[in-house]
Amino acid sequence: MGRLFGLEYHEHSNSWFFKSSILNLNIDEIKYKKFLDENKNIVFQFEAGKIQKKYFPNKIEIIYNQDQNRILSHHCSECGAEICRHYLSIINYAYKYLSTDILMRNVIQTYQNRLLEYNEYWQRIVINANIEIADIFSNNTDKIRFYLKSYLPLEVRLISILLANREFKNEDIPEIPKAEKQAKALSESEVKLFSMLQINKCSYSRKGTFFTIYKKDFVKFFPVLKNLRKKVFIKETGDNLQFSEENLRLNFSIQKNNDDNYIIKPASNEFISAAFIGKTSYIFKKNIVYPINLPFKESVTSRIFDEGFPFKKADLVYFSSIVARQLGLSNCYLDFTDDIEIPKVYHNTPVITFKLHKEDHKIIMDGILDYGNEVEIPLSAIRFPVELVRFDQKNEIAWFYIPPQIKYQIFRFVEKLPDAQTDKLEENSQLIFEGEENIEFLKKIIFEHSDPSWKIILADDLKNEFVYKVKLQPIIRTKKSNRINWFEYEVEYKFKDIRFTHSELKKFFKTKAKFMKMEDGRLLFFDDKKTFEEVDKLLKRSKKLPSEGYKLSVYNLPYIYQISSVYEGIKIEGDDFLEEMFSAIIRRKLDENSILPFFLKPIMRSYQKAGFRWLKMLQHYHLSGILADEMGLGKTIQSISILSDLPQNSRSLVICPKTLLFNWGAEIRKFNRNLTFIIYEGNQNERKAILDNLNVNVMLASYSIIQNDIDNLAEIEFDYLILDEAQHIKNAYALRTKAIKKLKSKHKLALSGTPVENNPTELWSIFDFLMSGYFPSLRSFKNEFASQPGKRTETYEKLKLMISPFILRRKKKEVLIELPDKQEQVAYCKLSPLQEKMYLQIIESVKKKYLVKNEDIGQNYMHILAALTRLRQICNHPALLDNSIKDRLEFSAKTELLHEIISDAVESGKKLLVFSQFVGMLKILQKMIKKMRIPFEYMDGSTKNRQKIIENFNNNNNIKIFLVSLKTGGFGLNLVAADTVIIVDPWWNPMGENQAIDRAHRIGQTKKVMVYKIISKGTIEEKILDLQLNKREMFESLIDQGQSVIKKMSSEQLRELLEY
Repeated sequence: MGRLFGLEYHEHSNSWFFKSSILNLNIDEIKYKKFLDENKNIVFQFEAGKIQKKYFPNKIEIIYNQDQNRILSHHCSECGAEICRHYLSIINYAYKYLSTDILMRNVIQTYQNRLLEYNEYWQRIVINANIEIADIFSNNTDKIRFYLKSYLPLEVRLISILLANREFKNEDIPEIPKAEKQAKALSESEVKLFSMLQINKCSYSRKGTFFTIYKKDFVKFFPVLKNLRKKVFIKETGDNLQFSEENLRLNFSIQKNNDDNYIIKPASNEFISAAFIGKTSYIFKKNIVYPINLPFKESVTSRIFDEGFPFKKADLVYFSSIVARQLGLSNCYLDFTDDIEIPKVYHNTPVITFKLHKEDHKIIMDGILDYGNEVEIPLSAIRFPVELVRFDQKNEIAWFYIPPQIKYQIFRFVEKLPDAQTDKLEENSQLIFEGEENIEFLKKIIFEHSDPSWKIILADDLKNEFVYKVKLQPIIRTKKSNRINWFEYEVEYKFKDIRFTHSELKKFFKTKAKFMKMEDGRLLFFDDKKTFEEVDKLLKRSKKLPSEGYKLSVYNLPYIYQISSVYEGIKIEGDDFLEEMFSAIIRRKLDENSILPFFLKPIMRSYQKAGFRWLKMLQHYHLSGILADEMGLGKTIQSISILSDLPQNSRSLVICPKTLLFNWGAEIRKFNRNLTFIIYEGNQNERKAILDNLNVNVMLASYSIIQNDIDNLAEIEFDYLILDEAQHIKNAYALRTKAIKKLKSKHKLALSGTPVENNPTELWSIFDFLMSGYFPSLRSFKNEFASQPGKRTETYEKLKLMISPFILRRKKKEVLIELPDKQEQVAYCKLSPLQEKMYLQIIESVKKKYLVKNEDIGQNYMHILAALTRLRQICNHPALLDNSIKDRLEFSAKTELLHEIISDAVESGKKLLVFSQFVGMLKILQKMIKKMRIPFEYMDGSTKNRQKIIENFNNNNNIKIFLVSLKTGGFGLNLVAADTVIIVDPWWNPMGENQAIDRAHRIGQTKKVMVYKIISKGTIEEKILDLQLNKREMFESLIDQGQSVIKKMSSEQLRELLEY
């Protein structure tokens, strides 16, 4: 037998480099491994023993072709050279001590494709790892500690040194190749974080379990932490670090220390947990981080959030104008305490004004900054490199703020003007133009480059020589109508001394002429038609009066007033009644205090009292609205408060889901025993008897019964008609909806935490009930608001403008400071082999039968929907689909995971709500919990005595679990005894899940609520989570600021849904 690597040895051994550089290694000082790769080449891996690693730390990999008896390639872990001393040392060692007979020994073949950067083991470590951060809120330390223990056994410390390009210690060198390989499994954000921790550390753990940094450096980490937010937790509380997408509105307060000393700091009601200051600052409110860009220097911002920033009395003018304006641009506000006398500052944006008149053959142009109310300063004030200038008015000190954008506008305009005499510019703010060519050029520049918002005032002898650029500014004059539900208005357009009617302008625009010539010879150019077009839309939805006026339902008044804020050229002038009405709608209350019934004052919370005042305002002006508070905030008690304020002989109807009838009765008894009520139920004769002797204040009825008895009920006029869970009438074509809209009442109110779930058209139906005729026809509404995906932001903004005055929505995080947090966690499980087999069979069947290319999926909709339901059932347990399969735990990965979660929670003293849409799954869990010997309650659609079951769960500490079907337990139930919620299977619509979660996370809850969503990895359930996100975005875009989804999907989207 020959010597191993003989060919390569003889090729290199006679060279000077070989003789001078090789390390003479003794026998057994080098260990090797060998295996076959996918091409049947032998892979040798050589490395030194433990002792020899000090002088030979390298690993050498050699790929050898046995047929050709030659080395194909080699790699040294340390050197980048093609031929290095370590490689030659191994060639020398192999030639001396190893023979080719080792090639004949049994060698295992492997497959090692190099497409993947890292293996599954390291991938799983990284995916499951979390980052814990300690001392964020502590005032006792100037440091913050990052705990990375869950990344072990990754060589965290070495990886961080490697990524930060820092020097290694000698004893670390042997482990560097391993660290390099592990680092490849990290995400880009984790790479950045590890590097930053190494660079900014002030101490660390040798094992890499933690790094400590100074708090002053923490601000650098937020952009990276935002990308990693699902993995980042606050160590002391266990809360997930959340980054708000909303703009933070901060209030700053200026207080007086003494006559000459003042201080600015965050207002006392901001509840800031911590602040970290940088170019972008980051504000903590509990575990939620709000990024904010403040205009202050960083040193000033730090002092403001620390002990407050002090300043002198002379600086008040600066803070009340420039600082206040720039804070406003950052959505922040500046409040001054009542004992501070603010200097007179004109900080409104002035109107750039040029007055032109003739002297001989010259044109004199005077420049003025007009602050309104005949307050003017010369345009020459812009020459100072400051934004505040003093020009005393009528012997009183007065300061003027000149916005920088005004300066830039003027400078750009003046640069374009023709040559002029400037000797009177500084003293009189005058420019003098002469010469025919110069004057003609002046006219051209003024027409082309003056802004329509400027005032160009021409002397009489110049009026016919210049074109007037007109910015249309319609005036809408509103007045109260003789009929209570209507108001009247007139529209007029005005420019200087000229007045136009809407019809005159419409006639001119139809001619498409460029200029309008007036009788006196003046030429007008209309710069922008947007305000005209908006007024034209308004007129189209109005009724024309015999005069030049129009009339509209009173519901439209807020919309008219609000378009003036969107289109700043529109001016609204109203009579006293309508002005007061609009003011009340915007402030959400009447001027005089609405007196709450005395017995509710100590019970209702401040935001609920505000809700009562809003309802009284709507009642006063004969308006209707939606109380859309987040679930659990007490919509019922707010409704009872308005019913309690009606006369003793009042008669109102509350319509709610059947499951809530007795809940409403219990709430009325609880809050106002003097409010008489009856539940409208029984057989036909019993119901007729109730209507014949209706001598109660409130009648409670279910949605289903209204449809049956609408002929009798429509004859009664109620004082109030209240719909609880008003989304039950979201389908405008449903018989139930049509029946309810036939009912008569003086006032209407809708209650719903989710007035829109799937589509904006659901709002149309609710508003058609509340204020019929407010929206255009359903077809027009769909065309405008639901059929333009590309213009979604624009259309939602317009819709929000129309609905916002009539919707009151508060969120828990805004009004319940004392309500504990809820933490949501998605718990994943893999399908069991049996589940996976059945799942794939259904997918294959659906694709073959119903998802044929170019075939309309509409006709197969029901089949596809049924298949999707079967897939979701398999994700729960195969027994739901096949009765012959036993409901054993091991047949479903989800039931095994649920067993584990429930065991741990009950052992920790938790009370659980477990929701599923499938009654069959609840029955399987019922069986499992019985075997676990855990006391529980159970409720589905067929359950009787529900109130008794609910009270037993809430009041009996021995009952640890409540199994509830999602649709049965989703509405109106109060289950605050629970502190853990498990959603067994996700629903297409997140609002349904939220309603279930809010059975526990509502008023009365004193513990943190933990929510688990159980998801089968890679299945349709994971796709549902993505769909839920889209639904939530639509809901929030309309209100905060179902299965119909399937029907709207393309064939391609359905294929995606069915991927596994």
